Amino acid sequence: MSTPAWLARILDQPLTDRDRRAALTVVSLVLVVVALLLGAKTPGTATAGGSPAPRHHAEGRSPDYLQRAGSVARRFLRGYLAVIYGHAPAHVVADATPGVLAALSESRRVPPELSRLDPRIVAVSAAPAGDHSEVTVTATVSDGEVVTYKLRLAVARQRDRRLLVAKVSEG
Repeated sequence: MSTPAWLARILDQPLTDRDRRAALTVVSLVLVVVALLLGAKTPGTATAGGSPAPRHHAEGRSPDYLQRAGSVARRFLRGYLAVIYGHAPAHVVADATPGVLAALSESRRVPPELSRLDPRIVAVSAAPAGDHSEVTVTATVSDGEVVTYKLRLAVARQRDRRLLVAKVSEG
């Protein structure tokens, strides 16, 4: 029997529970290896040319840069919270990338219960992110009632050197 015929015969048979477990194990191992390989690329590791990737003495790690990113996040959050709680239109949001502004501009209905709340920024902390010009800002927000929640903002330096909020997520 030829190899293609043997393979076709094998593939036409239903999988046993043992075969399913073995296939799941192999696929899981492959996914873990791929994830480890993708996560292994860090600054200072070898590049395609074999030389170490340059480490940036990042301005994104300086206290002044982190403070500026925190200020940008606070300005952004004042407008952002006003929009999502139905207190203002999207154009009042400052210091955001066009993508963030476009997402905020989508029409949405704000429930009356939400628009009656008065959100307040309780705390803001900034920390360097992976990229030398990006900062992760975590803000704690209280809605004036029972709920207090966190928002995570990615603040990044743009080509024109301005700092803008590039991403908002719960966090």
